Amino acid sequence: MSRQREEIYNKVVEIICEVTGLDGEDITMESSCAEDIGIESFDIVDINFRLEDVFDIVIEENSFWSIRDILENPDLINENNMLTSSGILEIKNRIPNLEIPVEIEDAGEMPITEMLNFLKVENIVDFIELSLKEKSYEQ
Repeated sequence: MSRQREEIYNKVVEIICEVTGLDGEDITMESSCAEDIGIESFDIVDINFRLEDVFDIVIEENSFWSIRDILENPDLINENNMLTSSGILEIKNRIPNLEIPVEIEDAGEMPITEMLNFLKVENIVDFIELSLKEKSYEQ
């Protein structure tokens, strides 16, 4: 792991610990945000603000953290709060390394709450790393 990536990882873990009250020793790159860490949907807002503050970035509406636009789009989520196949594809486009089980993709729908089960700390680190690279290109 590069030095910059390790620094990003350490700061992400610190933020997660501040929000959840967990000990950072139990959090790895492979930790699932929901199953392993216990992050709930309302924690995302707090984590989002802290990521923006610590890394001096702006997390746009259509980034992987912000799913409001998905929740408001009937082509991406159905009346049962299930992501449609188009919604699953949109999530995968926002989080390229997200590993959604084939059975769920083949089924063509997934409860929106399940997304946090597949989101890993590594996905957050990847997102921050990319955001910082894009920020440096803009300057």
